[in-house]
Amino acid sequence: MIHTLVVKSIRACNLRCTYCYYINDDTPQYGLKISEETLTRLYETYGAYLAEQDGRGALIWHGGEPLLLGRKRFQRYLDLQREYFPEGRLQNRLQTNGALISDEWIDFLIENDVRVGISLDGPREVHDRFRVDTKGRGSYDDTIRGIERLRARGVKVAVLSVAGAWEDGGSVLRHFRDELDLKGADFLLPIRNHALARGDGLDMASIGRFLEQAFEEWTSRDEDGFRVRLFEALVLNALGIPHNYFASGATQMGDVAVVETTGEICMDTDFGQIDRFLHGEEYKSGFHLHDPSFQWKEVERVLGRRLEAVGADRVPTECQTCRIRSVCRGGHPASRFDDADGGFDHRSAHCGALFPVSERVVEHLVRKGLGDHLADADLRKTLKQESSAGSEGMV
Repeated sequence: MIHTLVVKSIRACNLRCTYCYYINDDTPQYGLKISEETLTRLYETYGAYLAEQDGRGALIWHGGEPLLLGRKRFQRYLDLQREYFPEGRLQNRLQTNGALISDEWIDFLIENDVRVGISLDGPREVHDRFRVDTKGRGSYDDTIRGIERLRARGVKVAVLSVAGAWEDGGSVLRHFRDELDLKGADFLLPIRNHALARGDGLDMASIGRFLEQAFEEWTSRDEDGFRVRLFEALVLNALGIPHNYFASGATQMGDVAVVETTGEICMDTDFGQIDRFLHGEEYKSGFHLHDPSFQWKEVERVLGRRLEAVGADRVPTECQTCRIRSVCRGGHPASRFDDADGGFDHRSAHCGALFPVSERVVEHLVRKGLGDHLADADLRKTLKQESSAGSEGMV
């Protein structure tokens, strides 16, 4: 079942983050807002789909910067939902850079029960290197001001952070947990595949060290309940528990779809970078909300077939002999794309970052006495052999 829709509500932003995949010189129809007509069609079809499934769904209002829709327009969009979704059937979430948060916006979020995620890459010296405004000025102070305003009003805030090779991961996590007193964060890997990797200059080994340091900090006080979704997903992988977190080889990736500003239905945005650089056509699903015969049940079927075709349901051939294949599960399926053959049966372009932190996950679970619960029988056997050999060496 498709339980989450990422709504690309506006193709505009008050920031110009240097790594942004969506707002850049290539952004088509910059400034385009999703129309009331398109949203009406979305609500009508998705409401019927959820009712048929007797399920609950979520809309993640994304952009660009969705607050640029304006409160009046945004309120009209949310009020329209009442005609198509019974109370409790649909949850609204907002992903924002936080710089435009005001008391009026907080009133709006509270009154409409909208959950909030804010993009924050770390302390000022980290955040301001990449997340700048249209004049090249850092946005950290504005973002922190938004977070503080939200928390002062009792609004829970989660942050998304792009993991980078520019800072110690442990210090970034401590900044979130101890200095800002947040209850959770997540680290996103830069969008990457083998075609992009030939020119992006990213050092995956450095990003791997960043994640290792953050993971060690996270587990040093894992009793405090601070959540990091990437790390939780890797732990779930190791224990064989399904989830829908894409960056760690989700087994339930078909649960999420993207609704473009125009009404087109698309795959996860990582696939969009394949299309953007003319390496293939992987992002668009071929469905459009305004097609008379449009049905989410058919989207669900076709997305499942597409994900199966790119190997989202299995570990790539190149990874089959890797000892921690069950932990990273080959990373995000889009990160496996290679334009040399137009295929996805390759190790992830994030491998250099995911491998070391996946090893730390296994070590952590063994230390916690959960080695026998690892899903991979080969890994359990290897660990027992290593443990036995280590014990014999101590005699």
